[in-house]
Amino acid sequence: MRILRLGVVSFGKLIGHIMACIGFFFGVLYSFGGLIVDAFVNQQLNLGTLIAMMALIGMPFIFALFGFVCGVLGALIYNHLGNKVSLVELNVECL
Repeated sequence: MRILRLGVVSFGKLIGHIMACIGFFFGVLYSFGGLIVDAFVNQQLNLGTLIAMMALIGMPFIFALFGFVCGVLGALIYNHLGNKVSLVELNVECL
């Protein structure tokens, strides 16, 4: 079985959701890393801590946006080249 075409928007949404999860993971690492450094090294919380906590909201959003754009571009490229070259072939078994 060959995949001939990808739904452009649906593939973009899929990659966007996956990248949002990855962005949330990195946002948690970044924000709590900044909190630990400010709390234990500097002995005070300041504006940098607030900015690091904003990474919990900002990084998933930015990752999702870039993931959607890259997913749409990737699907367009695949749809253009998929007819000329069989790029992805799946082996499936019916139960």
